[in-house]
Amino acid sequence: VGKIHEKNNDTERCAQLFGAAAELDHLEALLGLKALSDRNVVTAQYLLGSMYEYGVSVEKNTLKAVELYEKAARKKHVKALYR
Repeated sequence: VGKIHEKNNDTERCAQLFGAAAELDHLEALLGLKALSDRNVVTAQYLLGSMYEYGVSVEKNTLKAVELYEKAARKKHVKALYR
């Protein structure tokens, strides 16, 4: 489903769906989130930051989490502003 939204350029919804799937330990979803984060999709940056902070589907990495939260916060992602 995330791929469908990606093809339709609904990158924010795509990131949300990839994030939900990544929490279930799906490698393709994690790769999708990373790709969207690289394209500066703010939701993907926040979700990846969360995953790195807590070690969900990735090795826990506080520095990477902070980097991603800061990117999202600079784009006014409300939750990232408080991480």
